[in-house]
Amino acid sequence: MAERNPQALRWRVLVAVPPGGFDSQLRIMRAWLDQSCGRQGWGCAPAGTGGVVNDAVAFYFADRAAALAFVDRFSCGYRAASPQRL
Repeated sequence: MAERNPQALRWRVLVAVPPGGFDSQLRIMRAWLDQSCGRQGWGCAPAGTGGVVNDAVAFYFADRAAALAFVDRFSCGYRAASPQRL
């Protein structure tokens, strides 16, 4: 991915890595992100919690609507929680 201005990608969505990994799902997610947000409209980085480096991925978005669309598309019925609830 190209260098991005971190301030421009202010909306974050954390996604837990499934026990077996993302497999081909990550490729599908990235293709959807490129098509829906453009290459400059999103980013991602490891976001491990509890000392485990690869148990979560943070996806960053330039706008709130894109973050919500991503959650709607890939949440599989899970709901979003505010940071205060984490």
